[in-house]
Amino acid sequence: MKANRGPFPSPAAKKHWAANNLNQLFSAHSGEFTSNVIGNPIGAPKEGGKITNVAISLGGSGAVEHGSDLSIAANVYINGTTCLSTQPEIAAVSGESATHKTSRDTSDSGVTQAVIDTDARNFSPGDLITYDLVVTRTTPDSELVNPVVVVDIEPN
Repeated sequence: MKANRGPFPSPAAKKHWAANNLNQLFSAHSGEFTSNVIGNPIGAPKEGGKITNVAISLGGSGAVEHGSDLSIAANVYINGTTCLSTQPEIAAVSGESATHKTSRDTSDSGVTQAVIDTDARNFSPGDLITYDLVVTRTTPDSELVNPVVVVDIEPN
């Protein structure tokens, strides 16, 4: 019997175990973040599965004056093909001070949650998962700080 090939106690055993293992791929950048990161590798899973969510978190969301822009958006790719139909985004809101923000928080202002493309979210063992972080900025009062991209995965 090969490792991780069964027999398993139930057909959904791998999915149940994954729920307790908190399978995630993530990448963190330290310090002020002022320019784009394109095609950065985040992992190559050892098992086949699917991406279930993508989120961005920031240690500091930056601060802007009226009329200035400051936002960050992520895109995630499986072997070069995006798995998102809507990218997660965090935008600084005029009048708000820089604070921790995450795209997982639906009630926060300036936040857009990811929408996964269900036709493009599946991956095979060894597929390369990459991401882009794209910054839009016009002379902010304070910069985006410590962005983290998190990709939630689960086995098929």
